[in-house]
Amino acid sequence: MSHGVLASTTFHREESSGTPGPFFGLVGDTLQAFRLVLATEKGLVPRIIQRSKQSDRMHMIASGSVIIFSVQESGMKRWRDGLLWSPSRIEGNFLVYKEMDTYSRVDQQYASERYPKVFVKVDGLRKRVRWNTKVMKGTAT
Repeated sequence: MSHGVLASTTFHREESSGTPGPFFGLVGDTLQAFRLVLATEKGLVPRIIQRSKQSDRMHMIASGSVIIFSVQESGMKRWRDGLLWSPSRIEGNFLVYKEMDTYSRVDQQYASERYPKVFVKVDGLRKRVRWNTKVMKGTAT
């Protein structure tokens, strides 16, 4: 979808909070992730610079959203969106998570309270994470 074309696939939310929306597109491989990080450093793609409110985060979560933030700049160690995710699986240089769902309260009463029943959400989101990409003086590691 994006294939390295950055400018035409970015968008900003125009709300009173002024919080920029995420990059929107497909990050198919490590090279595209690297290009997005470089574009973020140049200001071409928006990045998260501080922890946002839960309501703002939920507006950012949609199929195709790419959330970019710096641990040092934002003070966040990980992105928290309030959704339930599966354990990670390795897919190339990415960690992949699937959105999970729980049984309704009626079904929960029959499940063990210690181990609630969870399952992959039908038509749920997939989260691909490229962690620890660093840009230092024109190079990325």
